[in-house]
Amino acid sequence: MVVKNMKYLERIIPDRIILGKIFFLSTCIFFFITFTLNTHKRILIPTESLIIENSDEISETISKETEYIPKPAQGADLILIPAIVSNNGIACRILLIVDTGCSLTTLDKGLTTALQFKPTGKIGSINANGSQSVKETGSIDYIQIGPFREKNFLISNLAVLGNKKDDVAGFLGMNFLEKHPFTIDHDRHVIVWR
Repeated sequence: MVVKNMKYLERIIPDRIILGKIFFLSTCIFFFITFTLNTHKRILIPTESLIIENSDEISETISKETEYIPKPAQGADLILIPAIVSNNGIACRILLIVDTGCSLTTLDKGLTTALQFKPTGKIGSINANGSQSVKETGSIDYIQIGPFREKNFLISNLAVLGNKKDDVAGFLGMNFLEKHPFTIDHDRHVIVWR
């Protein structure tokens, strides 16, 4: 076919390129959603640091020491501790900030959505910066930190991550810490459970 009008050709080529890109992106999105829905008990959430796997694959540990990751912050290092949270057969390996000022362990809303968390109540709280917030509360199947697994564990959820990417998926609060006394060995970067 010979195109006699060059202006027509100049006008339709960009339109076809755009339609091609739209088709390509929609195909990618379709396959992504199909893959996500067809993988049993695996959900992708917006944080790369969270690894989600079948909860049956997770074994309990018996070590009395748990390595932590120091994270520089204003004035002092934050202590990030690895944890496993599970609900509805979905388990995530995450990092939590050890926070003795937090009465109830708090998980990010993106994570609780992935865990299919169903809130059963709400509480008001005063945050470290003095602001107030309302958090949804409820229980997840379990949380495991070091050698301890707490079943039917009460948590709250809040937008911890905001719009930034971070390694932190929440705050480990006193509802876990008061049951499991520990000391912190800053030289070796471990928490020693008593």
